[in-house]
Amino acid sequence: MMNWILLAFVPVILGATDPTPKTLYTMTTDVFPAFCSLIRNPVLGPDAGNPIYDLVYSSFSPNPRQTDPIMRVEGVTKKYLDASQMGANDITDELSWPNEVAAVPDNIFALPQVWWAASGFFMTGKDDGEVALMSMTDMAYGKATPVTISSNPTGILWYYHRVEWHDMNQDGCTDAVTARSNGGGPAANYTQLVWFENPCSTQLTPNWDVHVLTENVEDVYFRLHSMTLPSGEETTAVISSGFYSHLLTVVWSNTNDWTDVSSIQTLVIDNYGWYFDVEMVDINMDGKLDILTSTWSQTGLPGAVIAYEMPDGDWTTEPWTRHILQGGYKSFIIAGSGSPGTANAFWPSTASTGKPFIMVSGDDDGNAYVLTADSEDANQWSYSQTTIFKGSGTVGGIAVGDVDGDGFMEVFIPAYTMKEITVMTYNLQ
Repeated sequence: MMNWILLAFVPVILGATDPTPKTLYTMTTDVFPAFCSLIRNPVLGPDAGNPIYDLVYSSFSPNPRQTDPIMRVEGVTKKYLDASQMGANDITDELSWPNEVAAVPDNIFALPQVWWAASGFFMTGKDDGEVALMSMTDMAYGKATPVTISSNPTGILWYYHRVEWHDMNQDGCTDAVTARSNGGGPAANYTQLVWFENPCSTQLTPNWDVHVLTENVEDVYFRLHSMTLPSGEETTAVISSGFYSHLLTVVWSNTNDWTDVSSIQTLVIDNYGWYFDVEMVDINMDGKLDILTSTWSQTGLPGAVIAYEMPDGDWTTEPWTRHILQGGYKSFIIAGSGSPGTANAFWPSTASTGKPFIMVSGDDDGNAYVLTADSEDANQWSYSQTTIFKGSGTVGGIAVGDVDGDGFMEVFIPAYTMKEITVMTYNLQ
């Protein structure tokens, strides 16, 4: 199994019917590109009012005797049209199996640019993962020094995929929320939803205190989202796609006090299969948020892209309606491979209107897809699928964003097994 995060976007370019972006070129990489992301570079930008982005991609190999790199093409905004300028530098090679990499929200530390990385996997030699912070403006010899904030008093070997940021104990300091797993393959040994308590230092300090919220349900991917409780009170909830638990859940505190363990509630929405990533988005444009997720085809369970409608009444007690947007993905009978990976909604240009498109990573089928709605009717949930990339092996986390400020999205598709990144654009002129 290889898990990927997809920062997805495809265009609903006005007047266009073909959702396939234009391929600019394919760049060869020295490492296996896994999770791609576009991270704003405040040191280089903005330029003419537009932010400057770095293209960042993590890489990993199953070799238990080596750590793995995180690579960066600095200032890709000014380079992406010229393949010869897309050389990447290794910003750190101290982590084992780095997964997602992203910027820490501004104003948490007294540093102009801090990145986080979540690392580890269940494979031997890679299973001692961590959540690490890196100052990108204080790099010795061109490399960043990871500071591990994920304390581990029990000594269990955990691995991590994502971090989100929220003040969990209302002390004015933003804490790190994450899910973690121990063991894997057909089933993890232990999983936890946790948060690491920010010690309120303006500098990067290690070993933040850990607080466990739930066990053996939330495990890999999740998102934080503001939800309205039946009482009318707003709460920050954790929407989680359980990969190992096969449960799609919402976790929240009835009192908005995450330090009060007795106030923590869990709602199981569905148990359809190996859930992958998850996000809250208005899929059918009816003014209400839906859950967009996918399930992985493995051991006979179906691979599908799915939307769940939030009920009009009490979402904590009434059923969420499941809509299968696309099925029929490649079936993998042997444990360890599956399809599809992440599904994410997006609008491909700033002029886009109507229902969003959905970018789908084929993960271990080696392809990338775009789903488009067959109708703008809010009650119609039929979608068509277009293959925008065909490869071999595994496709990693796709990064998409308007890197040059022209109003159209650029797309960076990492073909992990092929050691390539394909660069595309929705500016079809």
